[in-house]
Amino acid sequence: MLPAALVPLPALPVNSSGKLDRAALPAPELPAAPGRPPEGETERRLATLFAAALGLPEIGAEEDFFAAGGNSLLAVELMLRVQEEFGRDPGLGALFEHPTVARFAVLLEADALPPGDDGLRPLIRLGRGEAERPPLYVVHPAGGIAWCYGRLARALGPEIPVLGLQAPALDSASPPPASLEALAEDYVARLLAAHAGGPVHLAGWSVGGIIAQAMAVRLRALGHAVGTLALLDSYPAEAGAPSRSRSPAPCSAPCWPSPGTTRRGIRSCRCGASQCWPSCARAARRSAACPRRCWMA
Repeated sequence: MLPAALVPLPALPVNSSGKLDRAALPAPELPAAPGRPPEGETERRLATLFAAALGLPEIGAEEDFFAAGGNSLLAVELMLRVQEEFGRDPGLGALFEHPTVARFAVLLEADALPPGDDGLRPLIRLGRGEAERPPLYVVHPAGGIAWCYGRLARALGPEIPVLGLQAPALDSASPPPASLEALAEDYVARLLAAHAGGPVHLAGWSVGGIIAQAMAVRLRALGHAVGTLALLDSYPAEAGAPSRSRSPAPCSAPCWPSPGTTRRGIRSCRCGASQCWPSCARAARRSAACPRRCWMA
């Protein structure tokens, strides 16, 4: 992550308790964003709404709403103002796909709007990129919504398109999946219906990483090439989980030292080439004596 601005200070302001006084920090002077000013009635009216929602004096026609400080809550507020001002409701999802004044104005000026998009569809576009490049599919975290990948999409643009997979359960009419594998199978079907070809690139944060890994397994089973598989603050589904196929087997030798040895003497167990299960040593320390048998990992 790169800071938007660097502000040198002789010292950090602190409050009476010695903690950082964030309210006393000076506002950074951000350079003016490149691009043209709004042109035409629709763009100028939209720019006024964009700036008001962001709390800015003005905004350029090609500035990204989210890059300028927007978030999902401000986006909802902006869409309400657009509906009141223009009498048209393109839906919240339209702002993710058309986040600038110029692109949103083109959408509003169209004779017919696309079907309403509340931003909760199972597959949404978070960032545009080069048409010939395979997109990155990002899988939602536990909340079921993929809006959190907006900054990643902007960082990868305009080269790599980014599409977000969202939980079908956001629609109350959709039944919940029977298992993680069933969910991954459903996501793969939706992905392949929109995929134009080439390797499939996947990324997922938190539980999204677990789903992405299951999707990669499913894709390879169907004969599709998987390119990038990025797990963000996540891990494969079976990592760290105890084996379900067998129970731990007992050690072939009693614990060492022998029963009755004090805490100071407990160091390890005589289990051949295998290490004893750590709980054996912990139990021995608690009871000041070694258990009669250890268990292998």
